[in-house]
Amino acid sequence: MARYESEYAGRYKHWSKDDINLLRRLARKNESVALIARRLNRTVGAVRTRASAEGISLARPPSDTEPTVSKASSGQGANASSAGP
Repeated sequence: MARYESEYAGRYKHWSKDDINLLRRLARKNESVALIARRLNRTVGAVRTRASAEGISLARPPSDTEPTVSKASSGQGANASSAGP
C-alpha cells in the first residue's frame, strides 16, 4: 500500500468536511453538477462519485423553462419532404 501512495502522491485531492458541506448545499439548491464541480475545483466524475458515496442526490427536477422540440417544429413534418424539382 505504501508503494501505491508514494507512486500517486499528490494526484488525489482529499475531500474536507467543508467540501462535503458545500456539495450538500449546492445539491440542495439544485445546482448543476458542472457548476458544483467548478466551485469545488474537481471533475464532474469526482463530484458524482463523492455525492453517491455520501448519499447526496444530484437529480434536478425538470424545468418548465427548458425548450422542447416537437416534430412539427423540427422541420421533419409532411411539408419538408413535399418539395420537389
